[in-house]
Amino acid sequence: MNILQHMIGLMNKEEVRHFKLFANRTNASTGRKDLLLFDHIRNTYPEYDETKIQKKLYGSADKNTLYRLKNRLLEDVGKSIALQYFESTEFNLILNQIALARLFQGKKPARNSPSFSYAGREKGL
Repeated sequence: MNILQHMIGLMNKEEVRHFKLFANRTNASTGRKDLLLFDHIRNTYPEYDETKIQKKLYGSADKNTLYRLKNRLLEDVGKSIALQYFESTEFNLILNQIALARLFQGKKPARNSPSFSYAGREKGL
């Protein structure tokens, strides 16, 4: 089974709502192909038919465009879920603090990174 279909099929109502808000944060136009693909996978899980959605979205065109759309949707679903749960456990919060500290340590000047590493030490780093 494809990981995208499995991830979307197992999402609960709150996660679906959060993803739709996340996806519409910059472009809320109707008929977005990524959201049409998301809804199709969600409504037909686990019997997802790739040729049916290919014809609906792109006609009889090359499947490469559908594969690119699926990869982008997989990234967006992953980012949405990660964003939704980044403070759900102490472990996730510590990982987030480490990522922020590494990001700011790589920038110049590095005066912002100590505050993130200090916040991580409070959580047990």
